[in-house]
Amino acid sequence: MVGRWAGVVVVAVVSLSTACAAAPDAQPLDLRDRDACALLGAEALEGLGLGVGVRDPETAGCAWRTLDDQADLTLVLSTRAGLDPDSQRIVPPVPLTVEGYPAKRVDPLDAPNCRIVVGVAATQSFAAEAAERSSGAPRLCDLARRLAAEAVRALQPSR
Repeated sequence: MVGRWAGVVVVAVVSLSTACAAAPDAQPLDLRDRDACALLGAEALEGLGLGVGVRDPETAGCAWRTLDDQADLTLVLSTRAGLDPDSQRIVPPVPLTVEGYPAKRVDPLDAPNCRIVVGVAATQSFAAEAAERSSGAPRLCDLARRLAAEAVRALQPSR
């Protein structure tokens, strides 16, 4: 990662072999040709308390540090992997929905970070993660879920 981001948790979406489609009432979203750093607008970034994102050349994801310097957030898009509950790192993953799309928290519940993977199409998903930088960090899963919700809203065609 870029020098000033040393210590940022790098998120790599797990390679998933079996895909799950989005919830029946949710339109599949297309992540192809989308830039994780350009996805969120100024209003969303301000609402999350984030500044300018830094692109990670290894994952093509984006990393932000909260303006209060308490947490790092990352967003990684995957156009080759849907949401497959059997391929995630913990068993069982914690099921969620984000803006009508199936999602899973995929890290151990006692981890110092919170990673949420959201399935937006049969073979596409993204991971939103919040990692603590200081002991006063806000609730990480709330941050990760808010990041995921903003990403889904930004991906919807009406935007």
